[in-house]
Amino acid sequence: MVSSYSSTNVTLVATVMMVLMILSMCGTFDNVAAISIDSIFQRKRTTVTINNELGNTTHLSVECKSTEDHLARKWLNATENYRFSFRPNLSRSTAFKCQFAWELVAYWFVIYDYGRDHHVCSICNWRIFRTGPCEYSYVTKKFDLCHTWT
Repeated sequence: MVSSYSSTNVTLVATVMMVLMILSMCGTFDNVAAISIDSIFQRKRTTVTINNELGNTTHLSVECKSTEDHLARKWLNATENYRFSFRPNLSRSTAFKCQFAWELVAYWFVIYDYGRDHHVCSICNWRIFRTGPCEYSYVTKKFDLCHTWT
């Protein structure tokens, strides 16, 4: 009797099963230094924090979205912040565009762009001013990476 399974197929199935077993073990033991899918594809969790620096009693409306996520609108009182976290997509094209609105004005700004930000920050801190958003620089230790509204 001739087997319908070739040795190549058996080897492939065994390899896939071994990889799946290793990956499942990595997810089960939190304290073990192991390779995970996210580390293989360099998908480190990123956190964006947005601070309302409009002054006095001005409320800031923030609504952010990417091609994968649409985050709920948040209302920030003066000096309050809003924080969200995500893992960049596998194609390394993640971008979060946010609308910032107060009083009778509204502006859009790309608060996170993988190509611009992934080497700069995994914790990206922003302050929103009337003149534009300013990002925290880990080099100067100041919020001096400022942009104007367009």
